[in-house]
Amino acid sequence: MLSNSGKYAANNNFLTIINIQKEDQGKYTCIVSNGVGTSLKESAILSVLRFPEIQPFIFPEALSVGRKTSVSCTLNKGSQPVRFLWLKDGQQLETHDNYEILNIKDFSMLSINPVRQNSSGNYTCVATNELGKDEYTASLLVKAPPKWILKPTDHTSYLGSRFEVQCKVTGRPLPLIFWYKKDGQQNFVKLSSNNQRNITSEGHLIISSISEHDEGLYKCTADNGVEEGLTAEFVLTVYVPAKFEEKFKVETVRQGDSAVLRCDVTGDQPISIVWFKDKRELEITELSRYEKFETFQKNGVNSELFIRNVDRRDGALYSCTATNDYGSDERNIKVLVVEVPAQPLDVKVLDVWARSASIRWSAPYTGNSPITKYKVQYWRDKHGPQTLYEEEISATQTTAVIQGLKPGTSYALAVVAENEIGHGEPSETIRFVTSEEVPSGPPTDLYVEARGPTSILVKWKPPPKDCWNGELKGYLVGYKPEGTNHPYTFKSVEASTNESNEYLIIGLTKSARYSILVQAFNKAGTGPSSQELVIRTLDGDLPKSPPISLVSTSDSAITVKWNQVVNRDDPLTGYTLHYQRGSGHWLHVPLVSADQSSYSLTSLQADTLYHLYLTANNKHGRGQASDIITVKTKEKGARDFPMYLDLSLVVPTAAGLLAVIVVIIVIIVYVVKSRSREDLVKDQIKALAGQQQYIYAAGAQRYDSVDKGRPYSQGEPGTPAVSLASYASIPSRIDQDDLYGGPIEVKGPYGQVRTLQHNYRERPSSFPRQVSKRPPNQAARAQQQQKAQQQQQQQGVQLPPQPQQQVQTPQQAQPHPAPPPPPPPPPPPPPSSAQQ
Repeated sequence: MLSNSGKYAANNNFLTIINIQKEDQGKYTCIVSNGVGTSLKESAILSVLRFPEIQPFIFPEALSVGRKTSVSCTLNKGSQPVRFLWLKDGQQLETHDNYEILNIKDFSMLSINPVRQNSSGNYTCVATNELGKDEYTASLLVKAPPKWILKPTDHTSYLGSRFEVQCKVTGRPLPLIFWYKKDGQQNFVKLSSNNQRNITSEGHLIISSISEHDEGLYKCTADNGVEEGLTAEFVLTVYVPAKFEEKFKVETVRQGDSAVLRCDVTGDQPISIVWFKDKRELEITELSRYEKFETFQKNGVNSELFIRNVDRRDGALYSCTATNDYGSDERNIKVLVVEVPAQPLDVKVLDVWARSASIRWSAPYTGNSPITKYKVQYWRDKHGPQTLYEEEISATQTTAVIQGLKPGTSYALAVVAENEIGHGEPSETIRFVTSEEVPSGPPTDLYVEARGPTSILVKWKPPPKDCWNGELKGYLVGYKPEGTNHPYTFKSVEASTNESNEYLIIGLTKSARYSILVQAFNKAGTGPSSQELVIRTLDGDLPKSPPISLVSTSDSAITVKWNQVVNRDDPLTGYTLHYQRGSGHWLHVPLVSADQSSYSLTSLQADTLYHLYLTANNKHGRGQASDIITVKTKEKGARDFPMYLDLSLVVPTAAGLLAVIVVIIVIIVYVVKSRSREDLVKDQIKALAGQQQYIYAAGAQRYDSVDKGRPYSQGEPGTPAVSLASYASIPSRIDQDDLYGGPIEVKGPYGQVRTLQHNYRERPSSFPRQVSKRPPNQAARAQQQQKAQQQQQQQGVQLPPQPQQQVQTPQQAQPHPAPPPPPPPPPPPPPSSAQQ
């Protein structure tokens, strides 16, 4: 009787057996009763079936070909009936050839006789019953020595091509393949994979790009440990076609140099090389500028094309073609002939201002080398120092603005291009003139001197050249009574070509003080005024100095005479005799007596030129100097001749007469021309100022660097007033010196001292007219030229060195020495329109 437990469970008409086992099989009976009548019974037999289960099996190890082997597939359990099935590598096996299968109820046997190389594989036994199936697989490894499938042989290949060779074998286990290459005369060296070579596990040797070094004897070996391995050798031959390593190159050659074009080709001999220029074969002859040189190397040829004295025509594309039995190759060389740039083109001035100008140009031929920069060269075209100025301009620009120019100045300009080779030729020179500006500096070295009771002589020098700012047209000389509110009266004076200028103001009031100033003007307008000077007109007229004449001469003395001047209103107070030895300093002999009419200079040097003139003095001052006479003392020991036979007087006198005639003719022509020119000057001045008299405000005056403790002028009669040179620092008091060698101090009637600066020594207008009494010899002429050069140097802004004063002998100086007089004033100029 079964009861409900963990094994069985009865539920009405169902019996459940949990985790059925083999022992659970048998006969089971179900009894049904309801207490009435006979019970009912029904029996059933339970059979318990099992899935098939195969016991593992293996093949013997290290089987060789030709041997015999068998394996059994046995069931550990499983309900019958069971069917067995054998598979090899997934394919069903049956009894045939060298395979035999025997099935006996609970097991199945597989026999292999004989074992072959292809018997290796995976063998599977499959057992199947009603419930299912089971299977088991075992591997059979049959060892076989290596055998050739594809044996390598000798190969040829071209340089740079891909090469592949196989060493294909069979065997169990799979043979290992190795590659070797003979290294010269040494043993074989084992190869491995690298960037150019790849060795695969299948026995392939692959070279991606064959080189000459890959040529040689190779071998491959195959071995799997079964019997003896395999070895095969082969030779790899590399054919090298003609080839250039570098296909293209740019060769830069300077014009005039020699060029060498190189073509180095590698390849098997023989190799032929042909040169081309712009794809046309070069004809190289003895008369051409081309030469070809070839050098044969072990692995190729070096070819050189030599070009002598390269010029622009040689700039081209050169090609060298190399050919051998295995191919050809080409190399191209681009020859650039570099040279300095050409001239910049179309240089033009766009705009011109007073101190700058803008220019433009077109870029020139670069000479096959990039332009690195431009240089604008400019200089003063006329007058002034010829200094070359340069401004560098970027290579990317073709315009420039030139700064720092001078107003009213003519300039010349050129543009130069520059590259790495050097600078080319300058462009065509262009010229332009900057706009004018008003003069930026006042006239310098202003000097005023009372020349009479109604006239004042004004002298000045132009402003410094760099202050003109154009071409000076003239000057405005302004004057007015001192200490009044009257406007300045201006007189226009045409600019002189001389270094100094002068103007005689007439129609003034006697014994009156006047303020004097001068301004320069050009087309742009009037510049700043000079320092204002004050001077007083004289109380009377200055005396006229009589001319002197030669009386006699010896080797050490000169005697001169003159006619006495008689003026009862203003009697003379004395004379002064001035003399100069050669080009030396002027010396002065004051002669106190007004009655004296001759004088002898003694202690002179023999055979020497002397210059002499006379001035007369009265209470108003010193008069105009007489004409200069030139006398030469006689040679040492020479006897005296009558004066009328002395050549030193005869020849100069004749020359003087001729000069007087020529001067008269020149003056006549000059007067005729000057009148028309003066009219033109008047018109220009009127157009500039509108009237000849101007109102002047001295609010922007420029003052000189002088001693502030001493006034410029007290304006006493007979005392000249001097304005020192602008831009120069001059001491206000200087030691006395001779007339033209330094400043002259003159005392006025009230004790004031005025100094005439040596800026004005030897002014052309201050010289008395020179009358030569004897023609100078060559030595004297050289001295005169030297003196003229010294005069030109003294007219500059810088002061010349102070000359030393000569010591006078007792015969040359009176017992009461007086300070040297001021320079002899020049004669009044002839009246002109500027003095009206």
